[in-house]
Amino acid sequence: MKQSSKDYKKEINKSFEKYQFDMEKELRNKSEVNSRQYWKILNKLNGKNEISEIKASLNDLFEYFKDINQGENNAEEFNIPDDNDDTFDTDILNEAITEKEIDDSIRNLKNNKAKGYDNVSNEYIKYSANTFMPLYLHY
Repeated sequence: MKQSSKDYKKEINKSFEKYQFDMEKELRNKSEVNSRQYWKILNKLNGKNEISEIKASLNDLFEYFKDINQGENNAEEFNIPDDNDDTFDTDILNEAITEKEIDDSIRNLKNNKAKGYDNVSNEYIKYSANTFMPLYLHY
């Protein structure tokens, strides 16, 4: 019985090694010829070809999050201000932005980054900061 178990393991290992060798060979061929097939095989090897579906109803999700939010934590522990609470000071949010804040922000911009929707690069902002500072302070 022990011998047949060893033979079985040996045969399984041989088959697995052959499978790996064949997959490697196929991957090498597909990478040069057909990239779509290459990625399909690669994802299959990584186990990404399985699509799992979560079967939960909307009511189940509602109950789950309702249960989570009914824990021991409540808003009073976190000092979350009430919308009607006049003691919450928002004046600091309405203050003008200082030149130092703008300058610090510009200095922290990184070079060689993609331009945004405005098509202005960080390098341009950095090198033109002195010229445009009055404009930045105005708005």
